[in-house]
Amino acid sequence: MKVKSLFTCLAAMLLTVVSVCSCDNYLGIDDDLDDCGYNYNLTYRLNLITNMDEEIDYVLYAPADAYVKEALRTEWGKIFREYGNDLNLSFYHGAQSDRAFEETHQMNAREASYTIYLEEKTYRNLALANVGQDTAVESTGMDNADNAILQTQGGEAMQSHNAGIFTGRADLNATAQDNDFLVNLYIANCAAAIVVDTAGYEVKDIRIAIDDMADSFNANDSTYNHTAGKYVVGKQLAVDNPDNKRVCLYGVCFPSPDRMLGSSELWHMRVYVTLANGSVTENVLSIHTPLKAGFTKILKSNITENGVLEMVDTQVGVSFTLDWKEGGSYNPGL
Repeated sequence: MKVKSLFTCLAAMLLTVVSVCSCDNYLGIDDDLDDCGYNYNLTYRLNLITNMDEEIDYVLYAPADAYVKEALRTEWGKIFREYGNDLNLSFYHGAQSDRAFEETHQMNAREASYTIYLEEKTYRNLALANVGQDTAVESTGMDNADNAILQTQGGEAMQSHNAGIFTGRADLNATAQDNDFLVNLYIANCAAAIVVDTAGYEVKDIRIAIDDMADSFNANDSTYNHTAGKYVVGKQLAVDNPDNKRVCLYGVCFPSPDRMLGSSELWHMRVYVTLANGSVTENVLSIHTPLKAGFTKILKSNITENGVLEMVDTQVGVSFTLDWKEGGSYNPGL
């Protein structure tokens, strides 16, 4: 009986030693025990805080707005939704270090969990969702956490985003005490639109440019970069109503500044109206409230004989130039 008990005790001790150092490779006598690791269950969840429905219902309340309202809700509904397509996961040994490894997954859901092997170290985890779906946004500098940036494409004339970009970051203390982590992701872009009532006037074309929006996002600290002179080229909303006199143009982009030194005007929208005679009127709209990530802003206006806009919201400032000629800041042919 004593021999059997001794054998049982030795076997239990051996199992304990093996479980403590369950590494990819056997450890040598001089190997670092920190290289031991465990499988962890990491859950990634998309969280959306938005005013999209409230803004559409509040601004586009009139019966004549019905077709635009339905079309805009459908279009923006593709952006502002808690749904992840592609998911990129970068793991760093610290907040300012080079990337240790990377994983990519297809979420196809609001939330997804993955089993990931981590060594017994502290990791900075940067998670990006839907960047692969958006041809207007590119991730750069991901090899180092401090250089990880999401950049809007197009140079000076930035493209409008075509997907809701979600980002998240978390510091993971990988120890055997906790094998589960939850990483929350939040939307990084926003949207602005203008609805122009052209009833009673012959208008050949309307184009917009949105100024003062951020051109890039720093994934490691969730801050935005604003570069002077860059603008977002707006898109025209397709409305299924041939008799509709309301024209809607919009842009999806990174947010505006929260404040501007020496000015209450936080961002601007330029509206170029081409009249029947070929002349162009430039309208510069000034907005005094910030446009934040996840949020939307819809402007409404009526057009006058000379292509000048009369804004429904009197808090929006308007300055205009009749018979405007291109000076290099905006190409109405874009």
